Amino acid sequence: MKDIELAKKYLIENGLSMVIVKDSEVVVQRKARGIEPLFTAVLEKRDLIAGGVLADKVIGKAAAMLSVEAGIKHIYTKMISENAIQVLKHNNISFEYELKVPYILNRTKSDACPVEKMAKDEENIEYLLKKIGNFLKT
Repeated sequence: MKDIELAKKYLIENGLSMVIVKDSEVVVQRKARGIEPLFTAVLEKRDLIAGGVLADKVIGKAAAMLSVEAGIKHIYTKMISENAIQVLKHNNISFEYELKVPYILNRTKSDACPVEKMAKDEENIEYLLKKIGNFLKT
């Protein structure tokens, strides 16, 4: 089974929010909501996940930038934002998705996701990492 097929299957069958597979092995799996699972994986397991594939429920621009920083080579997601697609294409990361949206909504669906907002005009990954870290602390 290809890594991306394994990641997709694992994500769906186990009700997870994020799975990273590398060399036919699940190396990271999380059930937490939002950007936190990918953010933590990038900070704590960057060397382990580099070259892996990511299956995630939602990919906005921030998640796309984190994926670039982590060296992810392919992404499957249920929902992706238009800005995320631009980031992934620009960085030659292949991806597949079920639903494309203009931007990711917040949990109450009343506005854009706060992390999507902070990433909207951000191009510097180090600055974005600091912003996300501060956001997750609150």
